[in-house]
Amino acid sequence: MGAAAPYLDDVRQLATELPFKATVSVNVTDMAGRMCLADLSVGAAGGASWERCCLGVPAVLVVLAENQVAGAVALEASGAAIKIESADQLGTTLPSVLVALSDPGRLERMSDAAAGITNGDGVFRAIQAMGAAGGRDR
Repeated sequence: MGAAAPYLDDVRQLATELPFKATVSVNVTDMAGRMCLADLSVGAAGGASWERCCLGVPAVLVVLAENQVAGAVALEASGAAIKIESADQLGTTLPSVLVALSDPGRLERMSDAAAGITNGDGVFRAIQAMGAAGGRDR
């Protein structure tokens, strides 16, 4: 989380109350490495959602803006994530979501679903598409 995140103190408090080890990291500079080591990510439903999928990291997504709703809905429908409607619901909803995630095999199934969404070859595929379009009349 960023140091200025409005719910940082609440999230830190929740992390101390969980029945398992949870880490709240602030202003990190090695996010990709941390994500590779994670069993689960709790974060906003924005652009980092696709990075999590590429790395096969299951997620609890918190919708922070209207433009995040469609992606969060799609990721939840795919089985890669669980959506929390708003940051206001985080404190009341996250504990029950975490209990649900303790179901044996649930995180592994979510990881497989996430990894199936994107393979990280987006730039290569975009270049291929641009090259194929370059030969067409404009």
